[in-house]
Amino acid sequence: MENLNKVSRKIEKLYGKGLTEGIDFEDFKKVRGLDEDLKACPAVTISDMNKKIESLKHLNSIVNQVKKSGLNSRFYGQNFNYIIKNGDLLLLALFELAMSKLGEAEIDIVKNNSVIMPCTLHGGSSNQFLVKDIDNRFECLGCSKTGTNIDFLSAKHRNLNTNEIIEAICHLYGFKVPYQTEKSVVLADRIRTIFANDLSEFYIYMLESLRDTLVIDKKIPTWDGYDVVSIYDKRIKSVDRIIAGETDPNFTYNVPPKKIILQP
Repeated sequence: MENLNKVSRKIEKLYGKGLTEGIDFEDFKKVRGLDEDLKACPAVTISDMNKKIESLKHLNSIVNQVKKSGLNSRFYGQNFNYIIKNGDLLLLALFELAMSKLGEAEIDIVKNNSVIMPCTLHGGSSNQFLVKDIDNRFECLGCSKTGTNIDFLSAKHRNLNTNEIIEAICHLYGFKVPYQTEKSVVLADRIRTIFANDLSEFYIYMLESLRDTLVIDKKIPTWDGYDVVSIYDKRIKSVDRIIAGETDPNFTYNVPPKKIILQP
Protein backbone atom coordinates (compact mmCIF):
# COMPACT_ATOMS: atom_id res chain seq x y z
CA MET A 1 0.00 0.00 0.00
CA GLU A 2 1.35 3.39 -0.98
CA ASN A 3 1.71 6.01 1.73
CA LEU A 4 -0.42 9.12 1.92
CA ASN A 5 2.31 11.52 0.83
CA LYS A 6 3.01 9.57 -2.35
CA VAL A 7 -0.68 9.26 -3.29
CA SER A 8 -1.31 12.94 -2.56
CA ARG A 9 1.61 13.95 -4.77
CA LYS A 10 0.19 11.89 -7.66
CA ILE A 11 -3.21 13.54 -7.23
CA GLU A 12 -1.73 17.04 -7.08
CA LYS A 13 0.37 16.31 -10.17
CA LEU A 14 -2.71 15.18 -12.13
CA TYR A 15 -4.75 18.13 -10.88
CA GLY A 16 -1.94 20.55 -11.73
CA LYS A 17 -1.64 19.10 -15.23
CA GLY A 18 -5.38 19.60 -15.67
CA LEU A 19 -5.12 23.27 -14.69
CA THR A 20 -2.24 23.98 -17.09
CA GLU A 21 -2.03 21.48 -19.97
CA GLY A 22 -5.49 19.94 -19.61
CA ILE A 23 -6.48 16.29 -19.17
CA ASP A 24 -7.81 13.72 -21.62
CA PHE A 25 -9.77 10.51 -21.11
CA GLU A 26 -6.61 8.49 -20.39
CA ASP A 27 -5.79 10.91 -17.57
CA PHE A 28 -9.33 10.64 -16.26
CA LYS A 29 -9.10 6.84 -16.13
CA LYS A 30 -6.45 7.22 -13.42
CA VAL A 31 -8.88 8.97 -11.07
CA ARG A 32 -10.66 5.85 -9.80
CA GLY A 33 -7.39 4.14 -8.86
CA LEU A 34 -6.13 7.25 -7.12
CA ASP A 35 -9.40 7.56 -5.22
CA GLU A 36 -9.13 3.95 -4.01
CA ASP A 37 -5.49 4.45 -3.01
CA LEU A 38 -6.35 7.64 -1.13
CA LYS A 39 -9.17 5.99 0.82
CA ALA A 40 -6.82 3.14 1.79
CA CYS A 41 -4.26 5.50 3.30
CA PRO A 42 -4.61 5.93 7.08
CA ALA A 43 -4.77 9.49 8.43
CA VAL A 44 -3.05 9.39 11.79
CA THR A 45 -2.56 13.10 12.39
CA ILE A 46 -4.61 16.23 11.77
CA SER A 47 -2.10 17.12 9.05
CA ASP A 48 -2.77 13.76 7.37
CA MET A 49 -6.52 14.31 7.56
CA ASN A 50 -6.23 17.77 6.01
CA LYS A 51 -4.04 16.35 3.25
CA LYS A 52 -6.62 13.65 2.49
CA ILE A 53 -9.44 16.20 2.45
CA GLU A 54 -7.55 18.47 0.04
CA SER A 55 -6.65 15.56 -2.27
CA LEU A 56 -10.23 14.28 -2.24
CA LYS A 57 -11.49 17.77 -3.07
CA HIS A 58 -9.22 17.86 -6.13
CA LEU A 59 -10.32 14.39 -7.27
CA ASN A 60 -13.97 15.37 -6.94
CA SER A 61 -13.29 18.56 -8.89
CA ILE A 62 -11.77 16.53 -11.72
CA VAL A 63 -14.70 14.12 -11.79
CA ASN A 64 -17.35 16.85 -11.74
CA GLN A 65 -15.71 18.90 -14.48
CA VAL A 66 -15.11 15.88 -16.70
CA LYS A 67 -18.73 14.75 -16.40
CA LYS A 68 -20.03 18.25 -17.07
CA SER A 69 -17.88 18.54 -20.20
CA GLY A 70 -18.87 15.14 -21.60
CA LEU A 71 -15.24 14.05 -21.92
CA ASN A 72 -16.08 10.64 -20.45
CA SER A 73 -19.29 10.07 -22.38
CA ARG A 74 -20.29 9.25 -25.95
CA PHE A 75 -23.68 10.82 -25.36
CA TYR A 76 -24.04 13.97 -23.28
CA GLY A 77 -25.70 17.38 -23.21
CA GLN A 78 -27.71 18.11 -26.35
CA ASN A 79 -27.12 14.59 -27.69
CA PHE A 80 -28.56 12.96 -24.59
CA ASN A 81 -31.44 15.41 -24.22
CA TYR A 82 -32.55 14.95 -27.84
CA ILE A 83 -32.43 11.16 -27.58
CA ILE A 84 -34.42 11.19 -24.33
CA LYS A 85 -37.05 13.53 -25.74
CA ASN A 86 -37.43 12.22 -29.30
CA GLY A 87 -36.87 8.45 -29.07
CA ASP A 88 -40.58 7.69 -28.66
CA LEU A 89 -41.21 5.51 -25.60
CA LEU A 90 -44.74 4.56 -26.68
CA LEU A 91 -43.41 2.79 -29.78
CA LEU A 92 -40.92 0.84 -27.63
CA ALA A 93 -43.58 -0.09 -25.07
CA LEU A 94 -45.95 -1.33 -27.79
CA PHE A 95 -43.15 -3.43 -29.29
CA GLU A 96 -42.26 -5.05 -25.96
CA LEU A 97 -45.93 -5.73 -25.25
CA ALA A 98 -46.36 -7.35 -28.68
CA MET A 99 -43.31 -9.55 -27.97
CA SER A 100 -44.55 -10.58 -24.51
CA LYS A 101 -46.75 -13.50 -23.48
CA LEU A 102 -49.63 -11.12 -22.79
CA GLY A 103 -50.77 -11.22 -26.40
CA GLU A 104 -53.41 -8.74 -27.49
CA ALA A 105 -53.75 -6.98 -24.17
CA GLU A 106 -56.10 -4.13 -23.42
CA ILE A 107 -54.61 -0.68 -23.97
CA ASP A 108 -56.34 2.55 -23.06
CA ILE A 109 -55.78 6.30 -22.82
CA VAL A 110 -56.10 7.72 -19.31
CA LYS A 111 -55.65 11.10 -17.64
CA ASN A 112 -54.68 13.94 -19.96
CA ASN A 113 -52.13 12.19 -22.12
CA SER A 114 -51.12 8.76 -20.85
CA VAL A 115 -51.44 5.22 -22.19
CA ILE A 116 -52.05 2.37 -19.76
CA MET A 117 -51.18 -1.24 -20.59
CA PRO A 118 -49.98 -4.42 -18.85
CA CYS A 119 -46.46 -4.04 -17.48
CA THR A 120 -43.86 -6.06 -19.39
CA LEU A 121 -41.20 -5.19 -16.81
CA HIS A 122 -42.88 -7.38 -14.19
CA GLY A 123 -45.22 -9.54 -16.27
CA GLY A 124 -48.81 -10.51 -15.59
CA SER A 125 -51.87 -8.62 -16.74
CA SER A 126 -52.55 -7.33 -13.20
CA ASN A 127 -49.40 -5.15 -13.26
CA GLN A 128 -50.10 -1.86 -14.98
CA PHE A 129 -47.65 0.25 -16.96
CA LEU A 130 -48.24 3.92 -17.72
CA VAL A 131 -46.64 5.73 -20.66
CA LYS A 132 -46.79 9.47 -20.03
CA ASP A 133 -46.70 10.07 -23.74
CA ILE A 134 -45.98 13.72 -24.43
CA ASP A 135 -43.41 13.77 -21.60
CA ASN A 136 -41.89 10.53 -22.98
CA ARG A 137 -41.59 8.86 -19.58
CA PHE A 138 -43.07 5.76 -17.95
CA GLU A 139 -44.30 4.67 -14.54
CA CYS A 140 -45.00 1.17 -13.26
CA LEU A 141 -48.10 1.45 -11.11
CA GLY A 142 -47.09 -1.65 -9.16
CA CYS A 143 -43.60 -0.74 -7.95
CA SER A 144 -43.72 3.01 -8.77
CA LYS A 145 -40.57 2.71 -10.89
CA THR A 146 -40.29 5.63 -13.31
CA GLY A 147 -37.90 6.41 -16.13
CA THR A 148 -37.07 7.24 -19.71
CA ASN A 149 -36.83 5.32 -22.97
CA ILE A 150 -33.24 4.38 -22.04
CA ASP A 151 -34.31 3.11 -18.61
CA PHE A 152 -37.12 1.06 -20.15
CA LEU A 153 -35.04 -0.68 -22.81
CA SER A 154 -32.20 -1.21 -20.32
CA ALA A 155 -34.61 -3.07 -18.03
CA LYS A 156 -35.88 -5.19 -20.93
CA HIS A 157 -32.52 -5.99 -22.55
CA ARG A 158 -29.97 -6.58 -19.81
CA ASN A 159 -27.50 -8.14 -22.25
CA LEU A 160 -26.83 -4.65 -23.61
CA ASN A 161 -24.95 -1.97 -21.69
CA THR A 162 -26.22 1.61 -21.49
CA ASN A 163 -24.23 2.83 -24.50
CA GLU A 164 -25.56 -0.06 -26.61
CA ILE A 165 -29.13 0.73 -25.53
CA ILE A 166 -28.66 4.36 -26.56
CA GLU A 167 -27.12 3.25 -29.86
CA ALA A 168 -30.14 1.00 -30.51
CA ILE A 169 -32.50 3.93 -29.93
CA CYS A 170 -30.38 6.09 -32.25
CA HIS A 171 -30.36 3.46 -35.01
CA LEU A 172 -34.11 2.94 -34.72
CA TYR A 173 -35.08 6.60 -34.84
CA GLY A 174 -32.42 7.73 -37.30
CA PHE A 175 -30.26 9.74 -34.92
CA LYS A 176 -26.97 9.45 -36.80
CA VAL A 177 -24.13 8.69 -34.37
CA PRO A 178 -20.60 7.38 -35.06
CA TYR A 179 -21.12 4.16 -33.12
CA GLN A 180 -22.50 0.83 -34.22
CA THR A 181 -22.32 -2.43 -32.30
CA GLU A 182 -23.85 -5.61 -33.61
CA LYS A 183 -26.16 -6.06 -30.62
CA SER A 184 -27.56 -2.54 -30.85
CA VAL A 185 -28.20 -2.80 -34.59
CA VAL A 186 -29.87 -6.20 -34.20
CA LEU A 187 -32.26 -4.84 -31.56
CA ALA A 188 -33.07 -1.71 -33.59
CA ASP A 189 -33.70 -3.73 -36.76
CA ARG A 190 -35.91 -6.19 -34.87
CA ILE A 191 -38.04 -3.39 -33.43
CA ARG A 192 -38.27 -1.72 -36.85
CA THR A 193 -39.39 -4.93 -38.55
CA ILE A 194 -42.11 -5.71 -36.01
CA PHE A 195 -43.20 -2.07 -36.02
CA ALA A 196 -43.45 -1.92 -39.81
CA ASN A 197 -45.35 -5.20 -40.17
CA ASP A 198 -47.65 -5.22 -37.15
CA LEU A 199 -47.73 -1.99 -35.15
CA SER A 200 -47.41 1.10 -37.33
CA GLU A 201 -51.12 1.56 -38.08
CA PHE A 202 -52.10 1.10 -34.44
CA TYR A 203 -49.29 3.40 -33.36
CA ILE A 204 -50.54 6.17 -35.67
CA TYR A 205 -54.08 5.63 -34.36
CA MET A 206 -52.82 6.01 -30.79
CA LEU A 207 -50.91 9.19 -31.65
CA GLU A 208 -53.98 10.71 -33.27
CA SER A 209 -56.11 9.73 -30.27
CA LEU A 210 -53.60 11.18 -27.79
CA ARG A 211 -53.46 14.41 -29.78
CA ASP A 212 -57.24 14.69 -29.90
CA THR A 213 -57.57 13.89 -26.20
CA LEU A 214 -55.49 16.95 -25.39
CA VAL A 215 -56.65 19.37 -28.07
CA ILE A 216 -60.33 18.45 -28.47
CA ASP A 217 -61.39 16.72 -25.26
CA LYS A 218 -59.28 18.58 -22.71
CA LYS A 219 -58.95 21.87 -24.62
CA ILE A 220 -55.17 21.89 -24.12
CA PRO A 221 -53.63 23.35 -27.33
CA THR A 222 -50.06 23.69 -26.03
CA TRP A 223 -47.80 21.60 -23.80
CA ASP A 224 -44.69 22.96 -22.17
CA GLY A 225 -44.81 25.90 -24.56
CA TYR A 226 -45.17 23.83 -27.75
CA ASP A 227 -48.15 23.41 -30.07
CA VAL A 228 -49.68 19.97 -29.44
CA VAL A 229 -50.91 19.48 -33.02
CA SER A 230 -47.43 20.25 -34.38
CA ILE A 231 -45.82 17.84 -31.92
CA TYR A 232 -48.03 14.96 -32.99
CA ASP A 233 -47.97 15.81 -36.70
CA LYS A 234 -44.18 15.59 -36.56
CA ARG A 235 -44.31 12.19 -34.87
CA ILE A 236 -46.92 10.83 -37.28
CA LYS A 237 -44.85 11.99 -40.26
CA SER A 238 -41.77 10.29 -38.80
CA VAL A 239 -43.36 6.81 -39.10
CA ASP A 240 -42.38 6.33 -42.75
CA ARG A 241 -38.87 7.59 -42.03
CA ILE A 242 -38.45 5.15 -39.12
CA ILE A 243 -39.67 2.21 -41.18
CA ALA A 244 -37.34 3.14 -44.05
CA GLY A 245 -34.38 3.52 -41.68
CA GLU A 246 -33.75 7.10 -42.79
CA THR A 247 -31.85 9.75 -40.87
CA ASP A 248 -33.60 12.31 -38.66
CA PRO A 249 -32.58 15.64 -40.25
CA ASN A 250 -33.12 17.52 -36.98
CA PHE A 251 -30.48 15.58 -35.02
CA THR A 252 -26.83 16.65 -35.01
CA TYR A 253 -24.29 14.64 -33.04
CA ASN A 254 -22.10 16.81 -30.85
CA VAL A 255 -18.63 15.25 -30.55
CA PRO A 256 -17.32 15.12 -26.95
CA PRO A 257 -14.14 17.10 -26.25
CA LYS A 258 -10.82 15.24 -26.46
CA LYS A 259 -9.26 17.30 -23.67
CA ILE A 260 -10.41 19.85 -21.11
CA ILE A 261 -8.62 22.51 -19.08
CA LEU A 262 -9.68 22.29 -15.44
CA GLN A 263 -10.95 25.34 -13.63
CA PRO A 264 -9.69 25.80 -10.04
